[in-house]
Amino acid sequence: MLLTTIPSYEYDIRLGKTNPESIIQKYCGYVERYSKGRITVEKKKLTSVFPMSDLDFIDHAAKTLIEFIYDNIEQGRRRCLLEMLRLAESVSKLKREKQNSEIKKKIREYFDSSYGQEIDTIREASDLGFGKIKEIFDKEKESEFSPSSIKGQVSRYLESTYDHPGLLFLRSLSEYYTWNHNVDEIISDFHAGIEFAITHYSVNKAKLLDFIIYFLTKVCEREESLKISEADSIYPSLLEIAFKYFDKLQLCKMIIDKCENKEMINLTMLFYMEIQSENLISIINQKRR
Repeated sequence: MLLTTIPSYEYDIRLGKTNPESIIQKYCGYVERYSKGRITVEKKKLTSVFPMSDLDFIDHAAKTLIEFIYDNIEQGRRRCLLEMLRLAESVSKLKREKQNSEIKKKIREYFDSSYGQEIDTIREASDLGFGKIKEIFDKEKESEFSPSSIKGQVSRYLESTYDHPGLLFLRSLSEYYTWNHNVDEIISDFHAGIEFAITHYSVNKAKLLDFIIYFLTKVCEREESLKISEADSIYPSLLEIAFKYFDKLQLCKMIIDKCENKEMINLTMLFYMEIQSENLISIINQKRR
């Protein structure tokens, strides 16, 4: 039905007239319902197998569709369970008399819609919502800014679009702006955001790199406001994750050139010097051979 190979649900099921082009078009239309950003990557899964007979292509397309549906449904369920676990773990750290009120508060934030328009924009944006996220957090000092509400609402959206990079980055950064933030959640969603941006979405890597620097800058600003020591900073952990996907020296240079936060620049300089030292040692060892 979804790929137009079966015209209707009848007892006498017959294959309708179809061709690879119409199947690809129908599949992309189905993917678009979940996330426009994934269309390019998903379309390539079908177009990259030619030449192939029509029957073999139908079989391949059906398998691709099943994998996409299972991936979204199963991962969405896992994301839902993950958010439930996170809630239970955070509430368990509170005194017993405060636990019920905190659970009720989190449920209200989960079903809140005050940031619904912004989150919809992020989910539908061609740039994966990076611009809108900047817009939201550049207003962090305004009275209407509510990171806990953002966190609750975006958690709900992630259950239906578990791999959307913009939503994952929004979930990660809003977590750090809550009073009882969880460091593991921040790091995990940040990592997932980069991973899915590269593997599931046709992201412009230069734009992704630019946003990563913005994200790291906001993290350092937050740590400065909280007076977090260098030993407890999560900036090095986030930078190490970014190093897995981007050229280390290029990333360090861009951070040093673009950022004004002195603590961030100093930490990045340490990484830069360490990388340069490793490269120099590698060159010396190669020459000795």
